[in-house]
Amino acid sequence: MSVPLDFLNDLPPPPAGQSLGDQIAEVVTDNGRVKTLLDCLASTDRPALFSPDMTRPPLTHAMLHDHVKNFALPTSGLHERLGPNDRIMIVLPTGAENALAIMSIASYHTGAPVNFNCTAGELAEDAHRLKAKAVVTTKDAVGRLELRKLRKELGAEIIFVHARNLGPAGFFDMSVMTDSEDEEEWDQIIYELPPPLATSQS
Repeated sequence: MSVPLDFLNDLPPPPAGQSLGDQIAEVVTDNGRVKTLLDCLASTDRPALFSPDMTRPPLTHAMLHDHVKNFALPTSGLHERLGPNDRIMIVLPTGAENALAIMSIASYHTGAPVNFNCTAGELAEDAHRLKAKAVVTTKDAVGRLELRKLRKELGAEIIFVHARNLGPAGFFDMSVMTDSEDEEEWDQIIYELPPPLATSQS
């Protein structure tokens, strides 16, 4: 179904004594029609995300659906894998990559978006309170947000988003912070989906 929840447009008013929420639950989740957030995403070729750079094509709903369907957060080994109840802090600047990351993470984990301009103290306080298992951010925030310290204290994965310069808006690659003192090692892309265009640069 290209627009999974389109049938809700034809939903009649709820019967007397039933709330709208209960009616929607009955026809959407209780009958197994929708089980996850992914089931709610459209798969049409219409634009879903635009880039401020109008020379780049938009990300379509079909592309977004495929990205979320195949999404997985990488780890450095602090955790074997990140599960559905693990809290993942999303500390990214406003933009198409942030939007796609939030959709992808919320489909498989418990996402906690925070202000990219927060201080190291604010981030640490929230991360400890939430018992965050990972922080998804950009590499240029390492020093400002004291991410080495946070990784050591909390045992949280630090996952870096690398926005692409070409191709549809929002696509990104990921790498992770490791125990290595060589920060160039943190640039090694370990999650790349879909493959970038031959002319693109990660």
